[in-house]
Amino acid sequence: NAERLPRNHLVRNQFYDTGLDGLFNFQEPDAQGGFPNDPNDRSRDDVTSNGSRTEGNRLYDEGELLADRGHRIDFYPRLTLPHRLGPVETLAEVGFRETLYFPRLGDSETRELWTGRFDVRTRLQRPYRLGGLPLHHVVEPYVELGFVSRQSQSDNPLFVPQGSVLQNRLRARDSRVRLRNPTDRVADEQFVLTGVTNRLFAPPARPGEAARQIAEVWFGTGYDFEEDRMVNVYLEAEIRPTTGASIDVGLGYDPKNDWIEETLADFSWKWGPGHQLRLSYRYLREVSPVFENYQFSSDVFNNATSRVKRVNQFGLDGRYALTPRFDLFGNLVASFEDSRLQRGSLGFEYHSRCDCWDLIVEARQSTRPSQTEVLVQIRLAGFGFGGSALGAGGGG
Repeated sequence: NAERLPRNHLVRNQFYDTGLDGLFNFQEPDAQGGFPNDPNDRSRDDVTSNGSRTEGNRLYDEGELLADRGHRIDFYPRLTLPHRLGPVETLAEVGFRETLYFPRLGDSETRELWTGRFDVRTRLQRPYRLGGLPLHHVVEPYVELGFVSRQSQSDNPLFVPQGSVLQNRLRARDSRVRLRNPTDRVADEQFVLTGVTNRLFAPPARPGEAARQIAEVWFGTGYDFEEDRMVNVYLEAEIRPTTGASIDVGLGYDPKNDWIEETLADFSWKWGPGHQLRLSYRYLREVSPVFENYQFSSDVFNNATSRVKRVNQFGLDGRYALTPRFDLFGNLVASFEDSRLQRGSLGFEYHSRCDCWDLIVEARQSTRPSQTEVLVQIRLAGFGFGGSALGAGGGG
């Protein structure tokens, strides 16, 4: 309850300046699990990866507690004009966004934003054959321009804060992610995005069905005039060579700092009557510094002071159907950053003969938080009245 928390930590009737963990100094445990009332905060969970402190800086940091509550009304009418000129398609849009705030603690406020975008693209396509297989290739290059013009928002109520790590790959692929920002702190935007999408289609699997998309590859970048820098260069690929196999790849390169910003890779293979294997890899250079949910009584708490700065992990998932009604499954996630198993599970799933309920038993182990648990779940899948449910007297 906001009224029960220390008032001296309340900033502009918006949030409590507690640091990333959402706890005040006198409530924070040290590395031994004690509460020494130490203003130096020896747990160091309010220190970001670059060494700066977040508690008491009078700025909202992700993980801190919102103090106010109330109502927010958002009006966002937009006027859109599509046009086609031969093979070229254009779309122009202008919008005005009015936000009304009615908080409990602060004063009522308003916010006005102007947004606009202009999109021009074309589609080039041709059929060809690859080893006797007829294929259809579609290429779609495009250019998007966008802007957001806003007024000062620093004193407005804070109901929906901005995340500490922006989803830059999504922002680079679609300008609407920037223009329709749902948070209460929207920055000015002036940018141009450009890219090209390739799609490859194969004949339908069965007569009468639509053509099957077997691959999509997107490459894009742009320029941000507000930040005066080139947008990261991104590559995304989704490949479906067969109905049972899939490959997904994502890559982000930061040309300003000359390093890889993110890498995502996922391979999945389904075969036989319910068998599946999935391998994945994930790398993120920048991660949120929010205090993680681990128990201070474990060794993970002591390791937290090393402040792992990035995600660099490998995942393995598998499922094997021993019988049509009995499956074994398991998964694990291991981190290359701190050379430890982060989490894993092993279990089985039984499907009833009436197809109306499933029994799932799973053992899980994780390091954040450090715990081992066994879960038993009964999942209702509906009431079956076909097959062997009535003839066998029902039940599984």
